[in-house]
Amino acid sequence: MFDLAINQGQSLRDLMGIWYPWLDTIWSTPATRMVEKSHKTIYGVGGKLVQDAKRQFLEGQTDGINSKSMLSLLIKSNLSNTDPEQQITDEDIMDQINTFFFAGSDTTSLALTWTILLLCEKPLYQKRLREEILSVYTPPDGDEEADYSLDFSVIDNLSFLDKVSKESLRLIPPVHSSIRVALEDDVIPLKYPVKLRDGTETHGVKIAKGQFVHVPMEGFNLDKTVWGEDAWEFRPDRWDDLPEIVKEQPGLWQNIMTFSSGPRACIGQKFSIIEMKTFLFVLLSAFTFEAPPNVKYWKMNLVLTRPYVAGQRAKGPQLPLRVKPYKKE
Repeated sequence: MFDLAINQGQSLRDLMGIWYPWLDTIWSTPATRMVEKSHKTIYGVGGKLVQDAKRQFLEGQTDGINSKSMLSLLIKSNLSNTDPEQQITDEDIMDQINTFFFAGSDTTSLALTWTILLLCEKPLYQKRLREEILSVYTPPDGDEEADYSLDFSVIDNLSFLDKVSKESLRLIPPVHSSIRVALEDDVIPLKYPVKLRDGTETHGVKIAKGQFVHVPMEGFNLDKTVWGEDAWEFRPDRWDDLPEIVKEQPGLWQNIMTFSSGPRACIGQKFSIIEMKTFLFVLLSAFTFEAPPNVKYWKMNLVLTRPYVAGQRAKGPQLPLRVKPYKKE
């Protein structure tokens, strides 16, 4: 859906649809029809799940509703509230669920994908990270089943794993950029004055109510005046000695904009970090990763930053790697 909507959505008609959303209802395109069809499927399936969970709760069928799934807990909490004004609608529940499903699955999986590629391009970092992981975990021998019954605090305290995660999320944020809409006339303050064409200087950018504001997450994370001349390089050890100016950067986490900032920042940031570190811990302890020779990869912003093989855009997002079981040397 994303690939079609973006790749086939570059005409003047599609740009007009951004400014005039009602245009989609009277002048549809293959991209808008695909998005509408996908939207109906998502809400159709999701709506059934919500209704089934509500029915189980109201009928006292506790086997399903007492599970620890996010949907079950949300339904139970909502229906247990006796104040109607404090309850949220089924539509609101659907919106929350879809936010978690789509914003919280593709983003983390892409973050892992890019991290593994970066570790392939810097094999010494991959080796160093594996050695750190194996310092607290012993892989099984032969056909023994792996035992990952570690407390997450052990994983979270691995310093190089922490630095690799931070650096990967800084360098290639899964969400390349975002758009906000001004709710009122305002002025965006500037750190440094900007000289206008008439020779005067301004310390802020005026925006009118209803105007779109583009927020370049990746641009904040890669600014060489903030992160240094090597800002575009994958260097996890930079987190040992960050420039002071980094502390002035906005961002929900670690002064990077990967999870956005402010009241609309990512609500699943902590869970995403836990997932990412856990997966890297498991994967690096069990496998080695290599990028095939003579293969170049492109970053393409299709709602999220997705990997493509150079010259194979028609095949869609892909990241072929050589994966081998890890064997002790």
